[in-house]
Amino acid sequence: MELSVVTAVYNGAQYIEEAIDSILNQTYEAFEWIIVNDGSTDTTPYILDSITDKRVRIIHNDQNKGTAASLNKAIECARGDWIAIQDSDDKSVPHRLNTQLAFLKQHPKTQLVGSLISCIPGAEKISSLRLRKEAEGSNRFKETEELMKNRFHGCHLAHGTVMYSRSLFNEVGGYNPAIKVAHDYDLFMRLYQVTDPYKLNEVLYLSRVHPNSLCRSDIEQTWREVVEVSTDYLKRMIPTTSKIILIGSPQACKQLMLLNKPFPIYEHIDVSSLKGENHADPSQHVILILDHKHANRISDRMERKGFSLGENLFKLWNVYG
Repeated sequence: MELSVVTAVYNGAQYIEEAIDSILNQTYEAFEWIIVNDGSTDTTPYILDSITDKRVRIIHNDQNKGTAASLNKAIECARGDWIAIQDSDDKSVPHRLNTQLAFLKQHPKTQLVGSLISCIPGAEKISSLRLRKEAEGSNRFKETEELMKNRFHGCHLAHGTVMYSRSLFNEVGGYNPAIKVAHDYDLFMRLYQVTDPYKLNEVLYLSRVHPNSLCRSDIEQTWREVVEVSTDYLKRMIPTTSKIILIGSPQACKQLMLLNKPFPIYEHIDVSSLKGENHADPSQHVILILDHKHANRISDRMERKGFSLGENLFKLWNVYG
């Protein structure tokens, strides 16, 4: 079998039927779909058990085990050479599977492909401006080179859009169940070590935005996990002899160091007082720039000095000003 679609769902009764319709009505039909009900306590189990399409297999967890563990279980049961992710509250456009599978066949060296997204609201009202900004954030980096250079900044490949090699997934060890939110980003960071990502320049996926995903506490929790993942891989990549210069606001630098106390920072530079050329030397230093309104200007200046984005110059996500 060529393709397995996998979904993990927990208490997703409100939107799961839309996800089901979007996959069962794909123009590419020769797939299996493994849906793991992760201990739902709403009507999700009944909705799933009512599916009569023979391409669909339902697995019920007796208790909630988390998205990462549930996706691992689904992929362990999968027979397809390729795995397509479908989140339980989102929708795929009708030709998504056909488009991605055709691309992978035409580009045998590519083993991870995603797409652009458009954002849709749920039952709660969200402004069209907010939806557009969310989509623009996900779609910001499109080219493979951009994705790789900015991979330490965060997850710029929407998880629900991806299709990847099952054998490669197994090779890198699957999803880490210990990571609650950023398990997709952690997987991508390991996949990026063995294959280049490709993002199709076409909207193939409709990602639902919920008000609680935009609240401050949720954003901070996501930030913590994403930065813990990105800096963990940075520590492995940066030579121990390099001197690390951290550029950001005092609050942002403090929050990063609270998460990563062993991170060997040589010098902190307050982004608000950074003026002109500084003493940074590409042969000795590694520059970490935390998000700030001046971050791109500083990054450009460092590149003119000989630093290379993604090698000894890195941008990190920041939500603390």
